[in-house]
Amino acid sequence: MSEISSEELLSGPWKELFSHYYINQYAVVMRKKDNKLLCPSPIKKSRRDNGGWYYTLLNSNNVTTGRSATVLVRDIFGSDEHLTTDIFAKIRELTGHEGYKTPKSDRRTSRTVRKCHDCGAPTDNYRCHECWAALRGFEPNSTMERSYSYGFEGGHE
Repeated sequence: MSEISSEELLSGPWKELFSHYYINQYAVVMRKKDNKLLCPSPIKKSRRDNGGWYYTLLNSNNVTTGRSATVLVRDIFGSDEHLTTDIFAKIRELTGHEGYKTPKSDRRTSRTVRKCHDCGAPTDNYRCHECWAALRGFEPNSTMERSYSYGFEGGHE
């Protein structure tokens, strides 16, 4: 399929979707009250599903629901073979979301650099090592050994 233009992507026919939206054959969803185009979100790939695109919408009972864009088009227009990833990328571009969403960073492996509460030195903790040592009564820059005995003499037996 050749590159689709913005004018063709926004062409009709528009059909009513629930009671708050319109949808066309290219899975472009527009809110009725202000004619704002909604942005589709990518479905994460899983073992059961090979990905795709979905919209988060209010259904007829005013309950937020997530619906697959291809299923919506198939239910309303009867066919969804013409829908491609390029079409959804173009819809995202028209709604101001360039490209695809990047996955969130894994917070367990990435450390943020912040400033120490007391001295302002860069650290990945609330206070730097030296300030924690001073707060606990150790000399700054001394080797501070941790005790895991939790108040028991002689450790674990």
